[in-house]
Amino acid sequence: MILSIITVNYNNKCGLRKTIESVLAQTCSDFEFVIVDGASTDGGVDVIKEYAERIDIWSSEPDKGVYNAMNKGVKAAHGEYCLFLNSGDTFYDNDVVKNVIGRLSEGKSDIMTGGTWLSFGRLVSAPHAVSMAFLYAGTLCHQASFIRRELLLKFPYDETLRYVADWKFWVETLIFHDYTYSSMDVTIANYDWNGMSTVHYKDVDKEKERVLQSFFPVKVLEDYHRFTIGDNWEDKLYIAIKSSRFHALIYSVNVCLIRFMQIFKKGAFWIKEYPVKLK
Repeated sequence: MILSIITVNYNNKCGLRKTIESVLAQTCSDFEFVIVDGASTDGGVDVIKEYAERIDIWSSEPDKGVYNAMNKGVKAAHGEYCLFLNSGDTFYDNDVVKNVIGRLSEGKSDIMTGGTWLSFGRLVSAPHAVSMAFLYAGTLCHQASFIRRELLLKFPYDETLRYVADWKFWVETLIFHDYTYSSMDVTIANYDWNGMSTVHYKDVDKEKERVLQSFFPVKVLEDYHRFTIGDNWEDKLYIAIKSSRFHALIYSVNVCLIRFMQIFKKGAFWIKEYPVKLK
């Protein structure tokens, strides 16, 4: 078994139906479908039973939260790779599994991430590489990430965290242990932006800070924060300009201007002081 699709649900009956129908509509059925329900009381179990013949593994019992349920799903699964498509999330189209199963079969990377279409109308492409600077300011979407199951067993989601255990997983595996990552030019999932991690953003930031403090000395974090996000408006403005297309445009114009002046103003003093070699 190459792929296990894991869906975690609790009292999201309508979202669960959308997710199940999206998974079962895939044109390639070469995967295992696992659903972990947290003893829902809104009729979610009845929805699962409607499709039970096409669901490989499912359970409904009390759990200790979403990450406890995700860890349960990993333990129940058998695929070499796992994809978490939780209730409310759907595949981008019916050909997603068909488009990625060959790459998963090759198994070249421990984590492979594609694009995500956010529910408010924005496409987020997977980064070509993942650095600590990237994770400091953002994250990978687990809805679009195929993760080697043995990695999830070795580094289970931290169940003491309520919001950012998946983000901590990225930091721990990709940064500290240098497991392999690759991006895919395939849009994988439609992400329901109304999830709890987007609603409780202040609590998310607090949890991230706690995780970072467990990994790095405080003084290192202070400097890193300043150079990546900024402590004051001057820092923030500089960082915004430096990372913008405007900055790249100004740099290109400056280079072209200097080269132009080299050709037509060879005797100018600023050319002598700041020479630029022409190729």
